[in-house]
Amino acid sequence: IVGVTSTGHNPLRVTSTGTNAMWEGRDPNSEHIFHRFQANYDLVKTLQMEMVHGREFSRDFPSDATSFMVNEEMARVMNIENPVGTRLRFGREGEIIGVVKNFHFQSLYTAIEPLIIRLDPVRTEFLFVRIAAGQTAEAIAGLEKAFKKFNPNTLFEFSFQDEQFESMYRNESTMGTLATFFAILAIFISCLGLFGLASFTAEQ
Repeated sequence: IVGVTSTGHNPLRVTSTGTNAMWEGRDPNSEHIFHRFQANYDLVKTLQMEMVHGREFSRDFPSDATSFMVNEEMARVMNIENPVGTRLRFGREGEIIGVVKNFHFQSLYTAIEPLIIRLDPVRTEFLFVRIAAGQTAEAIAGLEKAFKKFNPNTLFEFSFQDEQFESMYRNESTMGTLATFFAILAIFISCLGLFGLASFTAEQ
């Protein structure tokens, strides 16, 4: 196991929102929806996010207990190229310590919106584990053993994030296959028509 973190939402489906984010210089007439993402330490490392500015949450800095990270879209909405060090109030007040590269936390059909990530381990419910290549079976066996130690009467369930991502767009994949099939069928029928027309013309 090379990385462990926990979050309040699946990073593919962040649904918690608010409109009351405040920072110095915000236009009081501006209207935006801000997405709230509770996270634990090692979020960036485990999910392999990209940092644009600053750093991720660290146990070496006790003040991170009230800090935030934001995505690039949030920085754009704030109209601050590098908001690291800016005070932000969103449910609580703290300092922005890092900016992560934009990533889709909803459907790919939805434009990326402002995202505010706050360190809040108590309010996380999804555990994410990054496993070393080629050691999936061993890691899952170890995880199940640890899980059963603390939850002996609960079913151990897990899923792979890439499979969840694929399931979100399974309908599109099916539609693509069907579209290809009917396109080939239409071309075949057209060719039959052209062949028939050519045969008729030759016979005349």
